[in-house]
Amino acid sequence: MTSDFSENPLTESSAAPARDLPPVTSEISAPVYAGFLRRFIALAIDFTIISIFFYSTCVAAIFSYRQAYSSDPSSTVFFILFSILFYHVMAFAYFVYFIANGGQTPGKMALGIKVIGQTGQDVGLVRSLFRAVGYFISSTFFMAGFLWALIDDRRQTWHDKLAGTVVLEI
Repeated sequence: MTSDFSENPLTESSAAPARDLPPVTSEISAPVYAGFLRRFIALAIDFTIISIFFYSTCVAAIFSYRQAYSSDPSSTVFFILFSILFYHVMAFAYFVYFIANGGQTPGKMALGIKVIGQTGQDVGLVRSLFRAVGYFISSTFFMAGFLWALIDDRRQTWHDKLAGTVVLEI
């Protein structure tokens, strides 16, 4: 029994024409980093939510405060300082909670962007804490840390670099 190997089974006549093959597509595409404007609008939405909650709780606190301490000027200063501290703690907790649990705040959800680790993993609690601390660092020096996203190739801000995160369009 001999077989004839002289004929190539993949000659032009036996190969299927290229037009009959489905187009080759890659399921993995390059990440699309969220731009400055989209991130800014998401942050504005988040701070609007935080402010509505903060001011509604402050109105209730002011009414109770006036009944208890209306004549003591030193308590007014304490109340103002406590309010400022409360606002910052509340904002910190808001960002840590939402970024650690899914990588999206309500503002980011509305704009279709998500925070992930630089290698694609979920952010988690520790990274989220670093990122929230980084917000305060980014807001120093005339918001230079936020503006950094305008010149960075991966659109990272200082708090992204500190936490090892990127923000992607989803």
